[in-house]
Amino acid sequence: MAGFGTNRPDEHSATVASARFHIYTARLLRSLAGGCISLILCFLLYIVFDINVLDHLAPQEDETDVINYFYSIENRRPDAASYSCFYDDRIVLFDLEGTQSRGVIAAAIERIDSCAPAAILLDVIFPQAAAADAAEDRRLREAVTGARNLYTACRMTDSGTERSFFAADGTVAEGLANRTFYYRPAEIVQGDTIGYLPYLAAGVAGTPDPNRTVNYFDKEFLRTGISEPLCPDDIRGRFVLVGDLQDLRDTHDMPFRIGGTYRVPGTVLMAHTLSTILHDTWVVKLPAAWGAAVALVLAVAFTYFCYSLRENDRLNRRWSDFIEGAARILLILLLMLAGYCLFSKYGVILNLVYTMLALALTGFAADIVELAEWVRAKHRGRKHTGKTTVKDETNHT
Repeated sequence: MAGFGTNRPDEHSATVASARFHIYTARLLRSLAGGCISLILCFLLYIVFDINVLDHLAPQEDETDVINYFYSIENRRPDAASYSCFYDDRIVLFDLEGTQSRGVIAAAIERIDSCAPAAILLDVIFPQAAAADAAEDRRLREAVTGARNLYTACRMTDSGTERSFFAADGTVAEGLANRTFYYRPAEIVQGDTIGYLPYLAAGVAGTPDPNRTVNYFDKEFLRTGISEPLCPDDIRGRFVLVGDLQDLRDTHDMPFRIGGTYRVPGTVLMAHTLSTILHDTWVVKLPAAWGAAVALVLAVAFTYFCYSLRENDRLNRRWSDFIEGAARILLILLLMLAGYCLFSKYGVILNLVYTMLALALTGFAADIVELAEWVRAKHRGRKHTGKTTVKDETNHT
């Protein structure tokens, strides 16, 4: 009897621990089922039926809407008199100020070249024109071909490649001036590989990567104009972008403000691309699998939290429902803030819309799991009752 009495507490403790483990395991399994169901519902609503509950964060066109929304928060507004931003001292914007004379532009290029810049990016295309002065054309050709490290712009069009008259013989390095919003050093045009202008000037090559996007955070560049005197110290060793910042034909409408305005000169956009390349400050979009993984983990964890509330006998059901709803709203708001902080502080885009939708659907998913368990238990009860009745009838016989 002593031995039996000694072992009894251990057996009781083991039984309690086993039961407790069984309860937690069952809750975890239900949470996994609920999390998976919420993610499936999220996929059906968000992908199959294209129901964008959070339009301003919808990943339409490869998450561009997410980035545009964050830039609209981050970049300054027109009424912001004073603001802080990154000053890029490696880039100079040289404004032609609407100058049409090719001779005057040639003289400006010669002045810039005499200051020993790292490179000159001529973001202007000079087409062959019958009305142009032959002497001025010759002067411009000599200035361009005589400059060191000068890259001139060409442009892809539906009808082919548009280039300046002096670039036809191939003596001048050409680069595409078409806008690219992600890492794309070169383009294959009619079998030929043509690099983009800022990548050529920076000496960068590689394969395209849509997940690395140009950094359009507000930046300041040193600006000077064709009518202003040049200071050699402002030009020496820097990348000089030559363009007409007043030309409305080269002004682009952006979905977010840059420098306080939605209408941005193409040369300024190119400066942002070049700055991103030089400083390697790309805004990186994490693969969609990361967002789905975060959604699954948080959905399972939150469903487990919901079951913990619902199975707590000491907590009134009204209070548990309130806590569950409040926690869901708070977590969604925190996720929105976390997504913006990743973008603002680290230049990382993580699509958390899947997670927000999945969290919103966890309550319904948990109800589905509970309903399935109830139907299963009821079916088992009927089956057990039927077997008992048959057994009683057999014994009676």
